[in-house]
Amino acid sequence: MQSLCDVLESMEYPGRFLMIGQTKDQNEIVAIYGITSRSKENQARKLVVNKIIDCGQNIGLEVNVQASNQELMEQSADRDNLVYSAMIFNKGIVVGNGVQTSTVAEHLDDFKRPTDSIMRGHSSHIYEPDSASTPRISAAIDLCRSNKKFSIGIIKKCNVEQKEAFKSIFEYQFVPEQGVFISTYSGKNDSPPPSFVGDPIIAKIPGDNLVQTAYRIYNSLAPERAREAAKGRGDFRVSVACLYYNPFKLKVSISIVNRKETNPSSITFSKRDNVWYEDPKG
Repeated sequence: MQSLCDVLESMEYPGRFLMIGQTKDQNEIVAIYGITSRSKENQARKLVVNKIIDCGQNIGLEVNVQASNQELMEQSADRDNLVYSAMIFNKGIVVGNGVQTSTVAEHLDDFKRPTDSIMRGHSSHIYEPDSASTPRISAAIDLCRSNKKFSIGIIKKCNVEQKEAFKSIFEYQFVPEQGVFISTYSGKNDSPPPSFVGDPIIAKIPGDNLVQTAYRIYNSLAPERAREAAKGRGDFRVSVACLYYNPFKLKVSISIVNRKETNPSSITFSKRDNVWYEDPKG
């Protein structure tokens, strides 16, 4: 089976992408989110971890897209779509490439079933209002049940001539060492880039641990790693975030690789009395 790195190395330009899966030992759920962009204005971003605070207590985590160079990012024609929550970890895990991430997370609290939360969360959205009609992609995992399923959804434009949105939701079971991948674009570096087509891709999760997984994914997007089908691509890398959640130890770890940063940054939280505390031991 091909790995996620194999998939990315064969794509000139994936756009934004996500993967949901499980580690080989079945102890941890894996959530991955990545950003690539072709313009320097849209590349002026980074992923950062923030706490979700309620009544003074940390009840969850978010991985947010923020400006790394505010002045440069403000020059982008798509600036209204560039800052959002990419990962929300609370009663469940939600991953997405825009404002719909928060909407799906709200519905995951209400409906629990990942498929229902994506369906309701996507009902108030269409594809992004940019020149490429960029698809919206989302994934949801319920952590409140012994549920071995997760869901992935996409909203994209039907075709060039029509404005209607085409919405699909896919449901999967966790399989050890495997993940399910989807990206906003099909991989061709055209203008505009063509939307992702077909079912999400099942692939092997790269790396033997959190930091290695994040680092390998980020490196697989480098120009020198491009395979024949992607020869000539530029360095479109912006950020990659990888989340590992161990439901048995109630521990969540996140590793992030941002553009122009030398090493991945990692942080671990453990849960006690329904509150998440930073764990210096990792």
